[in-house]
Amino acid sequence: MIERIRELTSSGLRGAAGRLPAQTLRPVQVARWMLRTLADAIEPLRVPPAPHVSAPPAAAPRSQPSAAPPPQPGAAPPTPAAAPSSAVAAPSAPTAPSPSPLELTRKPGNGQAAPGAAQAPRFHKAARLSELTPGSAMMVELAGRTLALYNVDGKLYATDGKCLHRGGPVGEGELEGCVVTCPWHGWRYDVTTGQCETNPGARLGCYRVRLEGEDIQIEV
Repeated sequence: MIERIRELTSSGLRGAAGRLPAQTLRPVQVARWMLRTLADAIEPLRVPPAPHVSAPPAAAPRSQPSAAPPPQPGAAPPTPAAAPSSAVAAPSAPTAPSPSPLELTRKPGNGQAAPGAAQAPRFHKAARLSELTPGSAMMVELAGRTLALYNVDGKLYATDGKCLHRGGPVGEGELEGCVVTCPWHGWRYDVTTGQCETNPGARLGCYRVRLEGEDIQIEV
């Protein structure tokens, strides 16, 4: 149809325009212009033919299970198939971890450094007996700890070396009998028990002492 309109506007009306009088030439030209405009507007609206789609292949018919043959006379009846077992194995009980060996620990006093790993206490050499005369005290650094060592009438004692008041060196204080006085602020301690006489709620940690020949050893 569009091609026919174009043919008419390009040839038919153009030829007719040459044979028409002047008074009718103008309407012919207008009609020619309208037909060309209509053809240009219709051409984009032409719908392309739909693509050919092949029909899907027909599904193959499902095969029916064959019927079991009839039992023969005198034959034993067939044995039914065993049903699948639905029993589930019970989960095994978790094995309890074996207890680790008990580690020996010692609560550190105020002069002890916290150990990286718990170890059994053992004796370490702290001084020579000739360095600690009866009635005297001294400070010692032993196994990373600050301790005070005392000689009370020939008996040896050891406590934490830092005063519980302000951390003063109690081993540098004056020893009178079994009582030592901190040189900083005068706090007094019984070196045989670690009990503070100035503040009954305070107590120094105590350590075992032994004498091996001339070596004074402290257990830490």
